[in-house]
Amino acid sequence: MLIPLRHENMEGRRWPVVTFALIALNVLVFLGTHWQMEAQRPERAELRTHIIILAAMHPELKTSEDVQQFITDVQGKIPEESWKQIADSNRKAEDAWDVRIRTATDPEELQAEMDSLAQRFAEEEKSSILDNYGFVPAHPRPITYLTSMFLHSGWLHLIGTCGFSGLLALCWKTAGAE
Repeated sequence: MLIPLRHENMEGRRWPVVTFALIALNVLVFLGTHWQMEAQRPERAELRTHIIILAAMHPELKTSEDVQQFITDVQGKIPEESWKQIADSNRKAEDAWDVRIRTATDPEELQAEMDSLAQRFAEEEKSSILDNYGFVPAHPRPITYLTSMFLHSGWLHLIGTCGFSGLLALCWKTAGAE
């Protein structure tokens, strides 16, 4: 990367309009999506935690294909010992749901709970901004190569990426480079 320090006449011919337009578009997308993504984050984490706990404690339960893929991915990423700890009924309870599931013994009740979680998982994936527009290297989709460029995780992320681009564009204009 080259940051120009000076130019003969020290005056650029035009303003970096495209850069400023991209910064404005990033800010608008951020303002339109940030609070919804923040609201989805705790629900998403809780749902996924419950699915993993139930699948580890009761591997005999049937799930939908997408939930099974999620479970397989998680199970493949963590050590086998950690998976055994999740399945252990003597571990510290995560929440009230975890306590209730530990005491459940009826296979039909457990299967109904897994079906409910699977349904919520499918609904969450359809409505999730991150799942639909964020780039996931393990599951790339063509549209996410573009849309992920406009998603930011927070104010500092937005300011860091767009602020640096704007500063660089202004330096470039001031230095007169094209």
